[in-house]
Amino acid sequence: MSDARPTKEVKNSHNSCGLNMIDDKITVRLPNSFVRQLDFLVKVEDFPSRSEGIRTAVRDLLYLRIDLVMKKIEKKVEANQKMMELEAIEEQYEKYLKK
Repeated sequence: MSDARPTKEVKNSHNSCGLNMIDDKITVRLPNSFVRQLDFLVKVEDFPSRSEGIRTAVRDLLYLRIDLVMKKIEKKVEANQKMMELEAIEEQYEKYLKK
């Protein structure tokens, strides 16, 4: 479960491309087991902080979801095009039958 509410507090940071970005601060509720695992990764220096671990997780999730959603949209567009082609063929067939 998450309770993600943006706050008015912002700061400047640099993304992985070196571009300036404004960070929004949000509050997220995580199960204790997730926090313990995240803290372990920070402890063994896999991430420098909880925030960096969470940013990485969100970034990776967004990349995956954007790709998934784009593929779904492409399939819907393709299906709509095929339906339009089918409707055109049906119209031609109905005209042929009326002759």
